[in-house]
Amino acid sequence: APRWGVHVRSESDGGPSDSSRNLIARNRLATLGEQTKDFGAISLIAYEGAPAANTTIEHNCVRDVRGVYSDADGVVWDGYMSYGVYLDNEASGYAVRQNVLRGATRGNVFFHLGRANVIENNVLVNATNADGHGGQLAVTGKAGVTGNNSFSRNVVAFSQTATSCVWYDGGGQANFKPHYLPAARVEANVYFPYSETVASRASPELSVPTWFGAPSLTPLGNWSDWTRAGYENGSVIADARFVDMRAGNFCLKPDSPAYALGFEPLPSAVCDC
Repeated sequence: APRWGVHVRSESDGGPSDSSRNLIARNRLATLGEQTKDFGAISLIAYEGAPAANTTIEHNCVRDVRGVYSDADGVVWDGYMSYGVYLDNEASGYAVRQNVLRGATRGNVFFHLGRANVIENNVLVNATNADGHGGQLAVTGKAGVTGNNSFSRNVVAFSQTATSCVWYDGGGQANFKPHYLPAARVEANVYFPYSETVASRASPELSVPTWFGAPSLTPLGNWSDWTRAGYENGSVIADARFVDMRAGNFCLKPDSPAYALGFEPLPSAVCDC
């Protein structure tokens, strides 16, 4: 597709028109954003003060979310500013669970100002950071607007990337506070950094990069700064134990550490796609 895979939009121009109580489920979305940038494979756009959408996004497999951009000098970026699930412009009240999201550029999930979003029990793999920005997850918050979100019981797997970042603060916008994390609860996740040199193996080995000590790792600093602030209670840095990562099978083996944290198995049609 040239842009989105699934797009749900609520408008405030001329009076709010809200799209709510939807179910986005059991889709395979691949090779998206071949002509545009700044989009999500599953894109949810709201507006200032939008009510909760009460919408569920589950059992989807999303891969290769590219994004293309041509700058003023005619340089074309193939792999620019894309997200797996894009909770845009105060998109609030979404439950994102039991999905596999892999291969976006700036983050497989982007919290953008919203409230009461629940991201749980997903497998998120290798946001590429191809445009030199981003992390595995992206966040922009605003005091008094953003809050009561959660990110828990997810598996986040990635190789070493140029941005040295796991949680990217997508700031730079006036009046936004990128350090104001919109996730009130971040806990019980598995982070699996693996070496690029062994990424071709069916089960790449854990390789904790030295940049886990880098100040750009999270909006609050390095891993110690992040956890000291109360995030990642119960989370672990460990081998996720995928069945066959090389073949695109991101189902978890029975001995995966995610299960000890309450992760529920994904349907094979979702994790092996």
